[in-house]
Amino acid sequence: MNMDSWTFELRTRDPAREKTLEGLFTQANGYLGVRGYTEEGFPGRQRIPRNYAEDSRTMPHQYVAGVFDRSPVTGNTMGNLPTLRLTDITLAGERLDLAAGSLADFSRGLGLRNGVAHRAFVWTSPAGRRTALRFESFVSWSRRHLLATRLEIRPLDWSGEV
Repeated sequence: MNMDSWTFELRTRDPAREKTLEGLFTQANGYLGVRGYTEEGFPGRQRIPRNYAEDSRTMPHQYVAGVFDRSPVTGNTMGNLPTLRLTDITLAGERLDLAAGSLADFSRGLGLRNGVAHRAFVWTSPAGRRTALRFESFVSWSRRHLLATRLEIRPLDWSGEV
């Protein structure tokens, strides 16, 4: 873990701590809050789990201030929105899944001054194709309803459909 001038950054991926990291990489602006779940979903799953009971390793939640739902257990609870940043990525016919293939040059960080989160890595697919990916996202302060994500995909040793 690197914590230099206003940047929290990790250089290794730790799947066992994913739920904790989702909390640490949460982005919010006082109106919209989005946990720091990975854009491609949880490794080894075809989709994001619907709730904690379905898969306790991740909590891919996002909330809007003042929006509540009734819960038989707790009474009122914050209403969870549909997954705002889930992106299904297929590279030359292979679905990006960090549980398959291998990773190199991994980094994940959060700029504490500007609120921009980033994640970057080189993924080698099960078929051996290497691809560099970089994700950046932020929740806007001036436009409270806006969550923006930029995705860069760079094939390193292949060409094909993305």
